[in-house]
Amino acid sequence: MKKSFLFLFLFGYLSMTGFAQTVQKDWCVKSFEVGLNGMFNNHCIWELEPEFFYNPVKWIGIGAGIAYSGMIGSENYGGISADGAFRWFLSDKQVTYAFSFRPKIQWNSPHFYLDRKKEYALSVSVCPGLIIPIPVNPFYSVDYIPNTDHLTGMVSPVRVESVRGSQARPVYYSCGIWINYHDDDRLKISAGYLFSDFDYYGGLRQVRVEGKLLDLKKKRMMHAFTARISYAF
Repeated sequence: MKKSFLFLFLFGYLSMTGFAQTVQKDWCVKSFEVGLNGMFNNHCIWELEPEFFYNPVKWIGIGAGIAYSGMIGSENYGGISADGAFRWFLSDKQVTYAFSFRPKIQWNSPHFYLDRKKEYALSVSVCPGLIIPIPVNPFYSVDYIPNTDHLTGMVSPVRVESVRGSQARPVYYSCGIWINYHDDDRLKISAGYLFSDFDYYGGLRQVRVEGKLLDLKKKRMMHAFTARISYAF
């Protein structure tokens, strides 16, 4: 009886020790994660976003990023002044928001290991968050030229005015999902999809030039394909 009890005790101890070592390896928590996220969306806008996460536990990360947005091509907005003497042009080359702050939460699935040593794995991440444009209501420059100068090729402005956006929405929502490839649980390469109600023209929606609102594109949901690379430590 004593031998059987001793055998069961040793077997249980060794089993628990092995299980603990396995769990310790599988649940190894990396406290921090830095990365670079690139995106292209259905508004013909590309973005680069350095981001940072703090991971209090393996499955949850709390972080934020600063995104820079650039438009492919350019959009021109202009018209004729109320008295007909001038033509006006919105002189800013990029009329959409250029910068935005993006706090977010990242939920990570358990790893699906691709090898016995558990150095390479796949996982899925879901990342809901907020998008806060910087600034919410920016200033824009409006150039005026005499109404006849466009016929002679003279385009130097004779007057420049500044207008500012108003009543722009300060916060938008987003959610992304990524498939991640892990290399030794530190390097992570991801590809995914993100959608948001972010209005890139939000700062211009209520801008009036010569008493009229600009003829901007209609609001629509943003759908984007993303790729990112990150490193955990």
